Amino acid sequence: IIVTALPIASNNNAKTLAAWTLKIIAGLRQHNICVVSYACDSTEVEHAVQRMLVSEAECVIFYEIASPAPGLSTIKIDIPVLYGQAIVNIQDPKHGLKTFCNNIFSGARLLTLGNYTAQYSRIRAMAFEDGTPLYHRDVEKLDRQDDNAAARLFSSATLKFLIDHHPDDVGEIVFLFVHGEIVDAYQNRAIPHRERIKMVLRARYFYDGWCTYLERVGYKETQYFMSRESTDITARLIDGLVGLIVVYRDHIPGDHPLLPWLHTSEPCEHCFADLRKIVKDFTML
Repeated sequence: IIVTALPIASNNNAKTLAAWTLKIIAGLRQHNICVVSYACDSTEVEHAVQRMLVSEAECVIFYEIASPAPGLSTIKIDIPVLYGQAIVNIQDPKHGLKTFCNNIFSGARLLTLGNYTAQYSRIRAMAFEDGTPLYHRDVEKLDRQDDNAAARLFSSATLKFLIDHHPDDVGEIVFLFVHGEIVDAYQNRAIPHRERIKMVLRARYFYDGWCTYLERVGYKETQYFMSRESTDITARLIDGLVGLIVVYRDHIPGDHPLLPWLHTSEPCEHCFADLRKIVKDFTML
């Protein structure tokens, strides 16, 4: 449901967008509409808006999950309260999936996982084999904004093909499994929330272990680890899902089902796509 639309210009900054967002949330709360999440894509401006919402909060709920092993950091989740309602800042999972795909495909960094690496060249070679679930266009002349291409890369079919035909490609297998599970924790409609939490926490501890390994062997994260933007997106996806479960459990009156696959920016994108069929340069927020 489109609640409101405002014309936007290229010079609208995060401060302006945050003010509009707060005004919309305030109006919804005045009509007793429970707003529990604010989803964004992966742009720096949108992330800045989320940070401003936290700074404008009446109070912030702090939730911690202790590390299961020494050397791993405690997970700290901040949930801002705006107009009497806890609201979780989350990242759109499908945009996260495309960012993960771009990281392994870019070639700018050698993603080093212990004694193994995750490389584009091996993914490309697999796309040209018989029986592969990937298409040629998924690896050559790829549309970086293609949701379906990213979904195929991180699908269970691709993971199974790699395990069955290339069991020695451990770096690619681990990379696809860990990052695919992060998004599957949001998109899967047939698993309990307890399992979703396990999936994202597994990814969080994997990232902590990866960083610890690189530090101890003296490898620079700027050369052998995920990009800063991708790491930030991963943290938002993990913290966002745990935050949603906490809010639905503790900070919403009554019993309401949590459907995490609906907490995305995807409906907005579909609206934009349809509206641009009518008005080619449609630019409203």
